[in-house]
Amino acid sequence: MAFLKTIGMKIAQPASQPASLTNLISQRLRLFLPLGAGILTAAFVSACGGGSSSTVGAPAPSYQISAAITANTSSPVTGQEVALSSSVSLTGTVPAGATVTQVRWDFGDGSPVQSISNAASFTTPQYKAYAKTGTFIVTLGASASTGESGSVTRTITVSSSAATGQLNDTGIDWCTENITTPSTWVNNAVCSAINWVGNLWGEQQDAFFGRDAQARAGTLTKTGSGAAGFDYTRLGMDGQPLAIQNATWSDTGSNTAGTRWECVKDNVTGLIWEIKTKHDATALRHYTATFTWFNPDNTKNGGSAGTEVSGSAAVCNGVADPTKCNTQAYTKAVNALPQGQALCGFRDWRLPSKDELISLMHLGRRNPAVDAAFFPDVDLSPRQGFSLGSWSASPDAFNPNEAWTFINRGGDTRPLAKLAAENARLVRSGL
Repeated sequence: MAFLKTIGMKIAQPASQPASLTNLISQRLRLFLPLGAGILTAAFVSACGGGSSSTVGAPAPSYQISAAITANTSSPVTGQEVALSSSVSLTGTVPAGATVTQVRWDFGDGSPVQSISNAASFTTPQYKAYAKTGTFIVTLGASASTGESGSVTRTITVSSSAATGQLNDTGIDWCTENITTPSTWVNNAVCSAINWVGNLWGEQQDAFFGRDAQARAGTLTKTGSGAAGFDYTRLGMDGQPLAIQNATWSDTGSNTAGTRWECVKDNVTGLIWEIKTKHDATALRHYTATFTWFNPDNTKNGGSAGTEVSGSAAVCNGVADPTKCNTQAYTKAVNALPQGQALCGFRDWRLPSKDELISLMHLGRRNPAVDAAFFPDVDLSPRQGFSLGSWSASPDAFNPNEAWTFINRGGDTRPLAKLAAENARLVRSGL
């Protein structure tokens, strides 16, 4: 049984009440609020009596404004939409004709109060994204046609989603050596199995340093999990970590089963990455869709906006409208998804920089050159004679008609003509 706390609040005497009866009428608003929940029952009780605390005669009928706030999360990060829902009704012995006439949302951050008078919209979810960190008190107020009102609150604690500025390691946790067989160099050797005495150069290899070395030694603490020194967390459509983090991806899986996820948070860099869909080739975010590079902002495009509309069907793979077949159009489309469908709750997705894409690079593997347990959506198909890559937002400094791309198979980067067909994986870094 939920514990209840009771708060007594005096309600102003209605103006229509004769002044001579002011001391004979006692009205009290009692708030019953389950501890730790945003649920309110406001009970209005009127009773006729004489003097002070004594009550004369039978109490008048009582009725209640029952209201509740539910939220998909009470601990979002900056920029992440919180879905707030309400239920408001009159219960008990309700006077004839009495109704709830208005609800009010105050999100506690100084933004304008949202007043709703259309009864059909009382339960319409409100989507709120906080721009700052801190603790905010969301207040849901309700008014009845009889003049009484009440409110209930819920606490939302917002943390930072800003990038950390830290770097990932390379993913190489193995050694190369020619000690066991002097005439042959061997990759993927277990570093600890090699006798490096007299060959101290061997212990200067990448695998002996950084997060990858700590992970191999079992001394690295991670928030989530991942190969070598990488540390990732799978997120559902609401941007919250999946309850099941170790399930294998399924193209037709679900967030609930942990077999499909919409985003991945890199716990080292703080970046949140888009994960593509694979089950529906017509979907906006399908993993095989390709785009030209386009950015009309002259301060960021290196001197050339790129290609807005491609006349080649081979470029617009999976994108039926050729006017939408560019990186800017794709980014805008993802950020404009309907209310309640924002990708992981965010609307500030963008094309990553070259360095941000490199942070995903797992140099200890190929095909794909990322941690496939978290990024199962990499398009490895060759196209137009090249291994496909993913666009970065970084133009080439030497050729304004080219931009940098991350090669999906090998993990290397190269500049490519902006009119070429490449994938686009979006990222966000928060505030």
